[in-house]
Order: sequence, then C-alpha cells, then structure tokens
Amino acid sequence: MPQYARSLRARRDIKEALVELLRSKQLDQIGMSELARTAQVSRNTLYKHYPNIAQVYEDMVRDFSGRIFTQLAQPGLCKHDGSDGKRPFCELMRNAGPYAGVVREPRFIELLLADEATLETHPTYAKLVAAGHSSSAARELVKFHTYGCFMASQSTRDDEAWAEARCLIDAFVQGGSEAILANGR
Repeated sequence: MPQYARSLRARRDIKEALVELLRSKQLDQIGMSELARTAQVSRNTLYKHYPNIAQVYEDMVRDFSGRIFTQLAQPGLCKHDGSDGKRPFCELMRNAGPYAGVVREPRFIELLLADEATLETHPTYAKLVAAGHSSSAARELVKFHTYGCFMASQSTRDDEAWAEARCLIDAFVQGGSEAILANGR
C-alpha cells in the first residue's frame, strides 16, 4: 500500500477510535496510549500524525462539521420527515448517532463556529449573500442560528417538550429568515 494511502488509513482509524472512546468517556479522560491501542496503531504512528488528543479531536470535528451542513433541511420544517436524506441541524445534533460523544464535548460548538468555510456551506448563508448581504454578516447570522439551535438541542432530554420547542424555534427562524430576505439590505 502506498505511503499516502497508509497515512490516510491511519488517520481515519485514529479518529474512528476517538469516536468510539468518546461514547463512554470525556475527552480529557482519554490518553494517547489508550487511543493508540483502540485504533490498533503504534504510539509512534499516532504521534507521527497528531501531537495530542486535542488535535485528533479538532481534526475529527472538522471532518464531521464538513458533512453537517450538507445534510441540512431548510429551517422551519419541524415536521420534516427526513425522506430526502436531510434533517434540521438541531436534530442532527440531538441525535448525532455515533458522534454523540463528539457533540457532547464542550469544545465542539466553539470549533464548529470557528470554521468559516463550513459556515459558508449552510443553506441560509447562500440565500443571505444572494440577497445582497455581506459575507461577514451572513456568517454572523449563521453562527447565531447555529449556536442557538445547538444549545436548544442539548438543553432538554424530554422528547415531548423538545418536539414543541423545536417547532417554535423553527417558526422563529423561518419567520426571521423570511423577514430578512424580504427586506433585502
């Protein structure tokens, strides 16, 4: 196997191992030796790719966040059934599947919001820029929306209360988006 392919596979295995470990532990409870064992790579290989656990986590969040906004349904769709393969951001965060441990880490939202290239893939970003708003203003609105939805999605475990809150949030976001787009700059 060529060196580049081996390197990509090792990085993938390391990140997948971290996802697995985060299912049952906090990031600060995971050591490099444990990560190497779980990834089935040597410590040398692990350190060749990452100087510490935080760097592995940041790389993994970048990969995950790059996929998040491509899976988004338009806001205001609290009854959206996901049949088109898209889901509201809050649902992606609330039901993150194998990435639940990644999303629960306190640094997750900070890292997500710091990635401007990812924010620019949000469906609302393109609409705002097309309506004549600056890239900077569009990114800030996407950050506001993303942070609010993230915090709401993590704040309650009661499914009935969440369903009601989600519909209210969706209506609020949709109404605000429509007002901004209708008024232009």
